[in-house]
Amino acid sequence: MRIVVKLGVLVWAGLIPGLLAHAQFLPEPLALVASPTSPSPGEAFVVEVSAPAMDKNASYFSWAVDRKSRSDLSGLGKSSISLVAGELGSDTRIDVGVLRAGGGIAGTATLTIRTADLTLYWYAETYTPRWYKGRALAVQNSVVNVVAIPNIIIRGRAARPENLIYRWSLDDEDNVLVGAGKDIFRIRTSDLPKSSHYIKVAVEDVNKIVRKEGIVNIVPVLPRTIIYSSSPLGGIESRHAPMFLATGKRGILDWVAESFFFPVSSRKNLSYRWTVGGGAVGGTPENPYFLTIDTGAKPATLLPITISVNDKDDLIPSAYKLLTLLLQ
Repeated sequence: MRIVVKLGVLVWAGLIPGLLAHAQFLPEPLALVASPTSPSPGEAFVVEVSAPAMDKNASYFSWAVDRKSRSDLSGLGKSSISLVAGELGSDTRIDVGVLRAGGGIAGTATLTIRTADLTLYWYAETYTPRWYKGRALAVQNSVVNVVAIPNIIIRGRAARPENLIYRWSLDDEDNVLVGAGKDIFRIRTSDLPKSSHYIKVAVEDVNKIVRKEGIVNIVPVLPRTIIYSSSPLGGIESRHAPMFLATGKRGILDWVAESFFFPVSSRKNLSYRWTVGGGAVGGTPENPYFLTIDTGAKPATLLPITISVNDKDDLIPSAYKLLTLLLQ
């Protein structure tokens, strides 16, 4: 190995191979630590030299990526580098050689970065209308399912999800659920208002070649109720009624209260309380969420309509909605 000193900067000829050849005589072990350990395609990652006893600011670091020397990354005190991950399933080899400030080899280390991907999807077991296309959101005291969808390729072959090891953590408690194929994590949210849940999963193969982590934060919302206009021929209108509606139409008016995100399987498990003009009224016996009013004999006035919806066990706050009609 040949070392040339020029203008106070070390220029290395064949640094990495030479240092590796002398590694058996090194007194101080080095390690490379990557964050994240298995980046997603196109994701930036950092590789850092771990050597607690080393004066990194006074040491010279020579880096190589995929066995190619990187002078742009090397230099005095450059104990970490930042790179961008390649395509899914690709490997990137990182080598580093270190010289002490006073001369002499401090150590070498090698790390292989393997690109992987992980998607976390969650949904709550809360009620939504059949026509609703969005996600069922979590509320207090509701069941939430978090699904891990890994995309890990090892030596050119996709790892089967059921053969991977999953380690789930919930809030401050680690390893709440651990095992092969445990790609679904089921929790019940707190019954305390304004609470949230931090869920983390680490997925790795049995040989620990690839390790991919994912995080999701579940923030419960309040259940909702929305009033929609309805007609015998057209059914429920696609747009919900505004809070204030001026209408010159008189006669029979039909309204439907659609509820969202209650922790029940059916709206039959909900109780509905309607008021019209300040007085309590009932919906239809078969469909208590459905209200029919006759405005034919009413004078021009403001007519408030309210709906309050509860789960029958009163485990969570009710949902309330106000609609004010201006009868012209």
